[in-house]
Amino acid sequence: MHKSARGQADSHSDKGARSQADSHGDKNAKGQGDQHRTMHAKNQDDNQRGVSAKGQEDNQREMSAKNQGGNQQRNRDSRDQREERPETEGDAVLVALAEDHREVKGLFSDYEGLVRDEASPEDRRACAEEIFTQIMVHSVLEEEIFYPAMRRAAREPHHLMVMAEAEVEHATLKDLIAQLQKMQPDEPLFDARIKVLGEYLAHHVREEEGDMFQMALHSGLDLDELGEQMQARKQELMESTDEESPEEEAAE
Repeated sequence: MHKSARGQADSHSDKGARSQADSHGDKNAKGQGDQHRTMHAKNQDDNQRGVSAKGQEDNQREMSAKNQGGNQQRNRDSRDQREERPETEGDAVLVALAEDHREVKGLFSDYEGLVRDEASPEDRRACAEEIFTQIMVHSVLEEEIFYPAMRRAAREPHHLMVMAEAEVEHATLKDLIAQLQKMQPDEPLFDARIKVLGEYLAHHVREEEGDMFQMALHSGLDLDELGEQMQARKQELMESTDEESPEEEAAE
């Protein structure tokens, strides 16, 4: 009897111990499972926050790039507008000169486009000839009408030096054109010389629209009358370009 009682007691004790162990094991397993789920959820949340933060940074960079691009474009547009509208309104001769400058600048841009597109030599020659004609007609107008009037109105030695420099620059432009007219567009240096011609002309225009235009505005000359004279003479020169060069027509 005593043995049986002890056996029952031991059996109950073993079952209780196993039950407690199983209970602890279940609790530990459950606790570990909860921890894993918590860590997994936290990792997902961190990843989502990371993706969201990265997305926000990318958006900010994209917006910043767009803003910078917009600002640069606005600056270019503003600069182009200043170039296209020098402060000469109401002074016909200066307006006419500035319009000629913009027109020939556009022709150089056209030529650059033809080079990029690998246009035919015939197309490039036609554009180059238009550039030459515009420069030569413009030079004749200035040398016949504008420059003499400016020299007569010069009040300081510096003014006469500005006019002399302009005429030297005209001579250089004419030399470059003469070289180009003897060449074919498919020759290796033709495109390079057109580019140099454009750069030299751009320098001449900056000088003219800077110092010389300011001199003209304070010269006391009737700039509107000069403008009318130049427009009439330009029409004559353009009508004659089909028959002879502007310089030959001017020499007559």
